[in-house]
Amino acid sequence: MRAEKLQIEQKDVEFTGLKRDQFGRVFFYEGKVYRGIYPEKVAAIKELMACGLINELVEKDLFPKTSIAELELEGYGLILEHEKIPVVTYAFEWSFSMLKDAALTVLQVNSIAEKYGYKTIDAHPFNLLFHYATPKFVDLGSFIKIDSESQAWLALEDFIKCYYYPLKLWKSGNFFLAQRLTSYVANKIPHSSFHLYKYPILRFFSANTIDGLLTKYFKFRLISNFPNDEINRKVGGRAAKILIYLKENHLLPLQNVDLKRWKKKIQRLKMSSFSSQWGKYHDQYETKEGSVIVTKRFERVIQLINDYRIKSITEIAGNQGMFAQMVLD
Repeated sequence: MRAEKLQIEQKDVEFTGLKRDQFGRVFFYEGKVYRGIYPEKVAAIKELMACGLINELVEKDLFPKTSIAELELEGYGLILEHEKIPVVTYAFEWSFSMLKDAALTVLQVNSIAEKYGYKTIDAHPFNLLFHYATPKFVDLGSFIKIDSESQAWLALEDFIKCYYYPLKLWKSGNFFLAQRLTSYVANKIPHSSFHLYKYPILRFFSANTIDGLLTKYFKFRLISNFPNDEINRKVGGRAAKILIYLKENHLLPLQNVDLKRWKKKIQRLKMSSFSSQWGKYHDQYETKEGSVIVTKRFERVIQLINDYRIKSITEIAGNQGMFAQMVLD
C-alpha cells in the first residue's frame, strides 16, 4: 500500500527568492531541494514528467534527478524532489570554458526537448548550475509545449544576449565586460551595445535605430508561434492577413532555428591567448626534461604534511600547480 503523504507547514520550509517560475516555487526542507507545483499546473507537470523528456535529460546528466515526493504543502498540488547540487556558482563566477559549456548544454537540452514537443521559454545562465565540472539545466518551469509544425525558439534572442554576445566579447579578450554581462538575469546587453562595440562602422547609426531594427527582426522570427488572433490584434489590416496566409502555408522565412548550426557556432569560439604576469611563475621549478625541482622550502612543507599524516589538501592560488605535483609525488 502507498504510504500516506507527510503534511509539512510553510513555516518549516525555506523558499528561494525566485518567484517567476510559471509552475511553482523551489524550497528547502530538512536539507533537501523541493519544488511545489501550483494546483492548476499539476496536470501539465505530470504530462511533462511522463513524456520521457526529464528521464532522458537525467540519463544524459543534463538535469538533476527528479521524483514526486511523498509530501504535502498548503497552496501546492504536487511536490517534486530534486537532486541537490552541493555548490552553487553563478555565471559571473564562471570561466570562458564554463560559460561556453553552459551554452552548449542549453542547446543540447532544447534539441532533446524538441523530440518530445517541448522547448525552453528562456535561456539565461541562471537556469544552470555546475555539478562539479558538469553543467546541468535546473529550471523545470522553463519547458513549454510547442506547435509540432513550428521550429521557432522563443528563447533565441535570450540565448544570443546571454551567451553568444558575452562569449564573442570574451573571445576577443574583453573578459571584464563579458563577465559583467552575465551578472544579473534582467541585465541583458542591448543589441546596440554589442554591435556598436564590435563593429565601429555601425556608429553612423543611433543605438535606438539598431535596437529597433534587431528587436523587430527577432519578433518576426517568432510569428509562426503566435495564434492568428494575436497577429490580427498586434499587426492588423492587410499586413496581418498576409502574415497569416504565409504562416498557414509555411511560407514565412526565418522561422526555423537550427540548433545544430548554433552548436557549431558556439563550439568554434576559442578564447584568444594572452600573456599573464603569473603565467611562467613556476618555470624555475621545472627542468627542460620536465622533472620538478624541489626547493628547501617545499621540502620542509612536504615533511610537515607527512609528519602530520595529512590526507587531503586544498591549494589556493596554485599557479602552474608545481607544488601540488610535488605533494602528489
